Amino acid sequence: MLERISKVLAYFGSDLGLRNGPKFLKNAHRQGYGLLALDSHAMALASRAGVPYSLLDDWLEPETIVRAIDLAQECGSRWYESARQEFTVDGICLPQVDRCSMDKFWQDAMLALELARKIKNSDCQEFRYFTNLFPRAGVALNGSDICNRLWMAELGKRSKPLLRFGTFGSGEVLSVVRKAAIRLADSVFNKQATPPIQPRAFPDKAIALLMKSEEVFRLQHVVKTLLADFPDRIAIVLGSHKSGSSENLYESWGIPVYYGERWPAASYVSALPLRLLPRVDRDLEEKFFQGYRVALEKSAGQPWQETLEVAKFHFNYYCRYRWPTLYKHNFLFWRELWERMRPSLLLITGMPEGVMVLASEAARQCDIPILVLPHACGAIRVNWDGLTMGCTLYNSRMQKTNFVETNIRTENLRPCRDLVAKNEYPVHAVKAFSGIGKCQLLALTETTVEGPHLNTYVSPSAQLKALLALVNPPADLIDKVDVAVKAHPQISDLEMIEAAGPAVMKKLMPRASELEAALHETDLVVAVNYRGGALVHVLKMAKPVVYFLTEEEAMLKRSDYPYDTFQGGTAVARTAEDFWSLVRKFINDPRFAADLRSRAAEFAWENLDDDSYPALSEILKDFARV
Repeated sequence: MLERISKVLAYFGSDLGLRNGPKFLKNAHRQGYGLLALDSHAMALASRAGVPYSLLDDWLEPETIVRAIDLAQECGSRWYESARQEFTVDGICLPQVDRCSMDKFWQDAMLALELARKIKNSDCQEFRYFTNLFPRAGVALNGSDICNRLWMAELGKRSKPLLRFGTFGSGEVLSVVRKAAIRLADSVFNKQATPPIQPRAFPDKAIALLMKSEEVFRLQHVVKTLLADFPDRIAIVLGSHKSGSSENLYESWGIPVYYGERWPAASYVSALPLRLLPRVDRDLEEKFFQGYRVALEKSAGQPWQETLEVAKFHFNYYCRYRWPTLYKHNFLFWRELWERMRPSLLLITGMPEGVMVLASEAARQCDIPILVLPHACGAIRVNWDGLTMGCTLYNSRMQKTNFVETNIRTENLRPCRDLVAKNEYPVHAVKAFSGIGKCQLLALTETTVEGPHLNTYVSPSAQLKALLALVNPPADLIDKVDVAVKAHPQISDLEMIEAAGPAVMKKLMPRASELEAALHETDLVVAVNYRGGALVHVLKMAKPVVYFLTEEEAMLKRSDYPYDTFQGGTAVARTAEDFWSLVRKFINDPRFAADLRSRAAEFAWENLDDDSYPALSEILKDFARV
């Protein structure tokens, strides 16, 4: 059916940010365009407009999507190998340590090419999409122009790009450009956010804890433990410059807080043409551009060839600005800091961003022992091949298994207890349910995607199907169940909830609601395609869980985000009928309910328990003789 559509409009929700999105989509539908919503924000806009739309997984088979995801991982780790020497400075291959920033870029590229092939084999004669006036490089979760540039190259006359400023007059365009210029100047040249005076020295035999400012809340319990066990020995280092969210840390902990260099700017700088990009170091710039030329020359026949050819704008940003900045400002800052302060040990969180990886590499070059703290209590989503240097701590057998599967060697892993934070984000207790005398179901939802990208953590169609089933119980259960929907407290993906309709929105708990308080009210937990860290707390409380897994079977084979991490502690439902059948059985059969509780408790004891692990202070004393 989709292959017979003659005109398609593909769009991310952010593409319509400068337009009246619902009105624009109504007009497009009226003109005969089939709408292809590329993310959950795009889905929500189509829902507001009341117009039909398709999704990427309507166009591409699950096997195709999984193959593209695997190919993106291969591209991300291999495209630079033929030019490793040109990309290496002080023993550091910049594209390798900065792989995280290009992860979404390569996923978008491989999926965009697959969609282009599908369009070429369909009846579509006009494929419209949005593009920036100046193409934007892909940096981490920020959107980029790689999809539209590949569609432009692949689809020829069928390709009909729309400029994002298309409906704006010149005065409005100038206003946006003026604001962008002000923010650019502030992000690149304004140094006031970095404190001019850092504390002069670490404490004697210091234990330095390096984390991102976003991790401060979740690591409070670790800091308190360190301060209690090693008074006057702890130095807190934030991986980035001082900000409003971090400036009160001294008052909170009563110890000096050190700040890293500002990270390379991304939001506006990544959209600048080559001549306007800031120049950091001409020699490094030329070295990295030579690396790009070599990689491009030797890419013939490789799956990354076309992307390297098309995405020159992307590599302009990295070669002229980002990688010179990472080396000259971030890496050299870390190396100078560690050489001057000489901590006896570096504790660093296992975040894969280039700045954090470079901090650990600088410590390794200074012969400083390194311990890596897990960023979260659950499984990690992608394979980073243990980029962060040092010995990695794990908080459970499940997490150890996950680390080994992501190519961290067993000899570089050590168990540690009490690493799991009760809450990773600021939350407050709220009442989850209003029904009395009903079976209370707490639905934990999976975030479909972060940012305007083609690859999602869960297929949008699968998530939509599950959410709609949640609010449509069979007639015999309508008066017996009460459903509350809890989204991630920070990455809530509220647009997906909105796209599912008002019945689901009515069940949504406040964004910053506390999980533990909700669990005390809950009879049965429903993991809606969900396999995140909240299940660690759920299973440790021996709460019965139904894993409502509506993904296509082929999608379960994706390598970047495993679906089976917690499956052993749950009952699995693959369809709406299966799900409500399990709920009915839970309500009517006490033995089944007891079995689900036992299943959760046994899984937690076998896979999540850390009581036998040594405390962090014991590991520190043994590891670094501190």
